[in-house]
Amino acid sequence: MFLKNSPKSKYDTLTPALLKKMSKKEESLDERVIGQETDGEEIAEIISKKLLNLIEKKVTL
Repeated sequence: MFLKNSPKSKYDTLTPALLKKMSKKEESLDERVIGQETDGEEIAEIISKKLLNLIEKKVTL
């Protein structure tokens, strides 16, 4: 009832814009997480290949 009788404030228009901005940040955060996961997988592959090469060298010696 209080809100119904109160005059519209200039901040009422900021809510949709703020929500839109927040949703964009969430999307970019998701994209960032996916990017970090793929980068992590690539790094793990490189490390495992290097370790495998080192093990093969040690075994052949």
